[in-house]
Amino acid sequence: MCIDHRNAKRQAGFTLVELMAVMAILSIVLAMAAPSFSAFSASQRLRGASTDLVTTLLAARSEAIKRNAEVTVSAAVAGGTANWGRGWTAIAPGGEQIDRKEVAAGFIDGTAATTAIVFDGSGRVTAAGGVRIQLTDGHGHAEVSPRCISIDLAGRPRTSVGACS
Repeated sequence: MCIDHRNAKRQAGFTLVELMAVMAILSIVLAMAAPSFSAFSASQRLRGASTDLVTTLLAARSEAIKRNAEVTVSAAVAGGTANWGRGWTAIAPGGEQIDRKEVAAGFIDGTAATTAIVFDGSGRVTAAGGVRIQLTDGHGHAEVSPRCISIDLAGRPRTSVGACS
């Protein structure tokens, strides 16, 4: 029984044509998936920013109760206007900074009727009727739902998917 080793060597591996066909199919699949990945990453950025804002608001409320003094959370100022989508700062009495978050320009837009939220010594919001902050995607992806951060009169923040009503 004689085995021809020359044929066995030729059959190992892929040919150049097979490799090019696989690369072409893979590039088509990736081109179709890229737009949905872009929307997914925008949605995750929005979700992360809303969670960070709620965390800062909870910390500011806790500090206000602990110190029995007013604590202010204010929107970041960019280009002369305050925008919650660019970041925020929590400041205790005497100018002590409790928390600060910065968001990269252009990724998130934030709108609210107020540019500062003040928690009093009992943890309540001083603004009448509570506060609502809406965060939206800064790149305009239509499939990305906005996030609404609402603070009730007792000072408890919560986030929800969808526009503020």
